Amino acid sequence: MADISYEEAFKDAEGTLEAVRSRALQIHALADHYLASDFDIYERYLKSARVLFDFAFNIDPKGTAKYTQRADISMQFGDWERAEEALEDSYYYETDPIQRSTILRMRAEISMELGDDASAMTFLEDAVIDDAYNPRAHELLGNLLIREGQLETARIHYHQAIKGFDGKDPATVDDIRAKLRTIDRFDSDKVA
Repeated sequence: MADISYEEAFKDAEGTLEAVRSRALQIHALADHYLASDFDIYERYLKSARVLFDFAFNIDPKGTAKYTQRADISMQFGDWERAEEALEDSYYYETDPIQRSTILRMRAEISMELGDDASAMTFLEDAVIDDAYNPRAHELLGNLLIREGQLETARIHYHQAIKGFDGKDPATVDDIRAKLRTIDRFDSDKVA
């Protein structure tokens, strides 16, 4: 029997890898279905999806890195280091600016969880450069700017977030509007 090259073997395995990635996505979606009703099933499905994503990534990092679900699952378990590693991989291979913006926003969320607001700010500033219409990035950036006392710049980002969320997430829009009212009250108290 003649040997075959790595490239030939990989081409034969591509369909299998795509099936593994596809099944991981299905299991991840199925886990979300059980979140409210049965946490044990939810957690088991998440763990299964993570194992499948990791398996596919170890074989084909470039093809699997685009699946930010690897990071999302780790974030749901509070495994920030593993989530950051997955997002770093995803960012390295991603070429679409909108997807890169999402990855940067997720990295900012991890930095915020770890108390590293400076890194979060950098990630979010880059995220809105890649995708000026990323509403969640604008909202998070507004939150950080309020902490730093930069109310006018926060107001600008909150308005951008409202534009992006409007009609899609009324609860978040209401929350952002409440933050804007708080800024307005603070400004009026300063004047008085």
